[in-house]
Amino acid sequence: MRIMLFRKAFIAVGAVLFLVGSITTVLAAIIGDVNGDGIVDYRDIRRLTINLPATNDTFNYNQTVSEFGTLALTTPTPTPTPTPTPTQTPTPTPTTPPGNVKVICEGKSFSRWGNTAPITIGNNADDTNPNILKVIRNCNFVNPAGTAVDKPAILIQAGNNILIENSRFDNIRTLQANNGVHGIGITGSGQATNITIRGSYFNDIGADGIQTAYSGTKVQNIRIENNEFIGSEEVGENAVDIKSGTNYVVSGNKMHGYRPCQSAKTNPPGNQDCSGSTGPAIVVHTGSVNVPPSGIVISGNDIYNNTHGINVSGGSNISIRNNVIHDNIKTGILGISGLTLSGNTYYGNGTNCSGVSPCQ
Repeated sequence: MRIMLFRKAFIAVGAVLFLVGSITTVLAAIIGDVNGDGIVDYRDIRRLTINLPATNDTFNYNQTVSEFGTLALTTPTPTPTPTPTPTQTPTPTPTTPPGNVKVICEGKSFSRWGNTAPITIGNNADDTNPNILKVIRNCNFVNPAGTAVDKPAILIQAGNNILIENSRFDNIRTLQANNGVHGIGITGSGQATNITIRGSYFNDIGADGIQTAYSGTKVQNIRIENNEFIGSEEVGENAVDIKSGTNYVVSGNKMHGYRPCQSAKTNPPGNQDCSGSTGPAIVVHTGSVNVPPSGIVISGNDIYNNTHGINVSGGSNISIRNNVIHDNIKTGILGISGLTLSGNTYYGNGTNCSGVSPCQ
């Protein structure tokens, strides 16, 4: 009897398929083996609809199935999903290590150093070896109020490939009239080249935050970047003082608060611990060695609330560009002919430019 029912079912289905055409979707959905025994009973089938997208025809299969009795279903064995082959992570090519690094100072603090600089560079062979990077990082050179010192925090007499970064220079003073001291001094008496000073803080320095080439001309390839320099009416000459040497970049610094320094040399004379200054943040001139500096780029600095922003009275091949120079009491740029100015922003100055034209 069951065989006869199967035969009738297959004949009926075949007839339907033959009349309608090729099926683009298979029988779907509401047939269910509700008893879980692999047998589908027609009484459990309420409605079965076959969709044929090619002709958009449907038909009710209730009566056809009800004539068949019970159908046995064979559940197909699912095809196992293939296990993906894991991608092999390539072994990174080792980075060639940089040249030798000599850490001179990291994370140390210095104060009350008297007449001996805490760090002097130029006394041994490593200092002038270009293949060894000398590093001073995260160090503090801070004196308590009322403390007198006679030497810079860092004294560079000679050296090659030096990095000074993320350090603090504060309250470095001689407390002696007409006798200033710098935060960092690069003398120029011995060859000093490839020096970067960046990300550091200079405040209440008796003379200059950084002064270069005051004892010789052997200074070149100096970068002063992203530092902050703070002066005041009571203390400080300049943020940066360039007296000789070649190839300087002074970029991305913030410089403010510098005023004329009243020493025994000034008129009226004063007793500040400096040798005299008219109050510019940056000064470029020919120093006592009588060889003017050359090849200087001053760019991207924020220079404000000084007596003068930039004062250039000597040197050649000097470019001043893309700085914001504002709210300086007298002059934004006090210069000489031959300067190259471009892209600077001026506002709030007594005079934007003097001695140089065009003021750009």
